Amino acid sequence: MSLPSRIYLMGVKHSGKSTLGELLAERLDRAFLDLDTTIMDLYARDSFGPPASVREIYEQLGPAGFQELEAEAAAVIAHPATLRTPDVVALGGGTIDNKPAMQRLADTGIFLYLLQNEEVLFRRIVRRGIPPFLQGDDPRAAFAELFRRRDAAYRARADQIVDIQTLDPTASVELLVQTIQG
Repeated sequence: MSLPSRIYLMGVKHSGKSTLGELLAERLDRAFLDLDTTIMDLYARDSFGPPASVREIYEQLGPAGFQELEAEAAAVIAHPATLRTPDVVALGGGTIDNKPAMQRLADTGIFLYLLQNEEVLFRRIVRRGIPPFLQGDDPRAAFAELFRRRDAAYRARADQIVDIQTLDPTASVELLVQTIQG
């Protein structure tokens, strides 16, 4: 069975999209693209400043400005020139909430939802401090609501759901390969 030219990995922040994306790309002998890296590159180009982390960019631009930049990054990734080379793409955790970005990526590959445990994800996310999108009186409750909403959105968009909750990275990549090969 032939593999799809483009494989998108999506899931909540810290679900393993970038880590598993790199490993999967290596396993399949493909290029790896990370939407977050493209966002940082565009930000550095447009601001003429040093590259900033995605968190810093979000804080500086705010939600609407960040989504505009993310949609621009999605357009770069969905450009026909980049579609010529088979690759694996890690999307941002919030890309699913960015309708213009998702529309640009539509019909350019298959979308795999990396299903991870909610509590594990919350611990990973707050390990470096509470991010801007969880600021407020109850970050845990805010994350529970975010997880519930995004989980439903990922499930609705995914071509396949890949449950990696109990798997290490090596086993996760093997499951991804099996899923892609059908």
